[in-house]
Amino acid sequence: MRKVCLFLMVLSLFSAKAQTSETNARLQQALKKFPQADSNKDGVLTVKEAMAYKKKSNKKKSSKVKDPKVSKDLYSRQMMNIKYGTHERNLIDLWVAKSDKPTPLMIFIHGGGFKGGDKSKGYRYIQEFLKNGISFASINYRFITKNGIMDCLNDSKRAMQFLRYKASEFNLNKTKFALMGSSAGAGTSFWLAFTDDMANPQSEDPVERESTRVSAAVGFGTQCSYDFERWQKVMDIKGKRDPSDTLPFYGFKHLDQLETKEGKALIDSLDMIDLLSKDDPPFYVQNPQAGGPVDISNKNHLYHHANHAKALKERALKVGVEHLCNAPKIGIIDSPNKDFMGFVVKQFKD
Repeated sequence: MRKVCLFLMVLSLFSAKAQTSETNARLQQALKKFPQADSNKDGVLTVKEAMAYKKKSNKKKSSKVKDPKVSKDLYSRQMMNIKYGTHERNLIDLWVAKSDKPTPLMIFIHGGGFKGGDKSKGYRYIQEFLKNGISFASINYRFITKNGIMDCLNDSKRAMQFLRYKASEFNLNKTKFALMGSSAGAGTSFWLAFTDDMANPQSEDPVERESTRVSAAVGFGTQCSYDFERWQKVMDIKGKRDPSDTLPFYGFKHLDQLETKEGKALIDSLDMIDLLSKDDPPFYVQNPQAGGPVDISNKNHLYHHANHAKALKERALKVGVEHLCNAPKIGIIDSPNKDFMGFVVKQFKD
């Protein structure tokens, strides 16, 4: 299965218009291992066929996700695949902690570079939160579309607002919500936590009238900003980013959109460092990756570099926001690495 995933990941880097000799060689090699990918059985595997096989395999993989094993003594209700929007990925799994009074809620947002991942990634945390009397939700959201990252972020925002709207029905304390995620989910959690309240009191949709403020945020392997120019200041990056690579991320079609008033405003709104202000909630961040220079082609190091966490810590110290930061490879250890649960429980008790 690991070889299959690696093969599909490699093929996803190529477009149908860019079949180089190297790509063709990989396709030939892949055909030998996965003859079923050759849909028209002509003995030649095309990028289009490979991508179709990738999509089909992803669906099969997601369909195999099993319900988590959680002690029934810890929750009063388990609700799977609650719809919070119109898109097929607008789904929430929710476990309500046993309690006679409304419970705090932790919302988990999965990672995957805004291009993959699933809410099942949060299942391993459920039991521990329920043991502490905290209900737990894990969400799916749209992957990046032609509109860019804002679709992903707005889905997560709506999921939180939806749960607030349904708080009485689900026995949740809407004043005690927190966010948690890894990688892209961590960045989303901090974006939501540090952005001013996005409730729209004038909306005809009652869900959109709900607050987006939270009691705490937790992030593992986070990014500190989605303004990629900011990364140049945070890390010693070797290599130059192709500006055209950023266009789909922001939902732009032309490079000159990066310099327009609207384009700059969008990018500024995605800079969690500058968004962080003294009235924002406490946060816990853990980036175990190394520090030091980073090759721009090393995506794992680039996206999860220790300096992402350091930059958020430095901003928090400047504006006076409570936080715990663990970036052990660069000597920052504010707490034991697994103490995030104690941190969350504290915030809900305060």
